[in-house]
Amino acid sequence: VGGATASTAAFSGYSSVGYVPLELNTGQSTSNDTKYAWLQFVTNQSGTTNAIGGIAFVNANLGGSEKRIAQMLSSTDGATNSGKLDFTTFNAGTGTKVATLDSSGRWGFGRTSSLSGQIDVLSGSTTRSAAIFQAASGASSSQNNISSKNGSGTQTFGVTAGGDVTGLTFN
Repeated sequence: VGGATASTAAFSGYSSVGYVPLELNTGQSTSNDTKYAWLQFVTNQSGTTNAIGGIAFVNANLGGSEKRIAQMLSSTDGATNSGKLDFTTFNAGTGTKVATLDSSGRWGFGRTSSLSGQIDVLSGSTTRSAAIFQAASGASSSQNNISSKNGSGTQTFGVTAGGDVTGLTFN
């Protein structure tokens, strides 16, 4: 541990909660992964939906009391031995939770609770698409842009870059 400097007040109440900046530095040049920095947040949390630790990204140049521009927060997820990560971004000083990775490995974008799919996307806006899939420039119009596969990896349907739908049967 080394390189600690005077702290920057990241948000209102920052100084009163005891945050201290910390640098982890092995101090050695290495070309393999036998020596690397490891950051560990430790609590003695008995709650099943409580915060464990977080990382805030702060712009000290901002005026006012809110200087965070993004943050990650780890918390227990329904049990003391299960965890999730919440990702928050700030727009003009207002934080919005934008993504969650839960203890089951499900990602929620725009939806941060009651995730129903492995990837669950909710636009939260009447003027934006929930998800956009775009083929690379120059991709064949027959190349699948969106694919669904069954458990054995066989494609069940697809949407090509040209907009054609394959594999759907209507009864």
